[in-house]
Amino acid sequence: MIRVVVADESRLVRKTLTALLDTEDDIDTVGEVDTCAGVVDAAAAWRPHLVVLDLDLVDATRTDAGRLAATLHRQDPPVRLLLLTTLGRPTSVLPVLSAKAGSMMLKNSPPRQMIDAIRRTAAGERVLCAELETTAGRLRNSPLNEAETAVLDRMACGCGLADAAAQLGISESEAQRHLLAALRKVGGRDAVEAGRMARANGWV
Repeated sequence: MIRVVVADESRLVRKTLTALLDTEDDIDTVGEVDTCAGVVDAAAAWRPHLVVLDLDLVDATRTDAGRLAATLHRQDPPVRLLLLTTLGRPTSVLPVLSAKAGSMMLKNSPPRQMIDAIRRTAAGERVLCAELETTAGRLRNSPLNEAETAVLDRMACGCGLADAAAQLGISESEAQRHLLAALRKVGGRDAVEAGRMARANGWV
């Protein structure tokens, strides 16, 4: 029996996913939570094999999906993660590619594909739906590391350096270092131009 925790801010989404999973004989939804901190507590209390997590779920602890996946992977036994996202942007796929455990599906994936992904992820596979696999292929050829991608993405969207650093939980000097490295690798006169060039290549 695959023990699953569903983590999403929306009660409606949690209940819908739980109802879907409970139709399967080999899947048992053992709990629902609405914060990242709740995921860690639930993993300790309910010992799930897998957590189905909304990628956009970030709480006051500033824990994001990548950090959460690493935390769950260190548990004994490890807890695997299936991230759900509404977007296939490269920066949304990075947490799965960089984490030691995890899969990702679009939220509007067909129910049977979602259930198949849960089974395969629980068995140790890393699953990406076709749309996200295409994005992942472009990312694997990117010259940027994860930190450089994150800073350039935010700067290209109009964030100032201080705001980008705050969003990422790093110092402004560290953000500046990542930005300069990204500019050297991608080219461009500034963050906006470099971001446009990186987007054209599917790197951010």
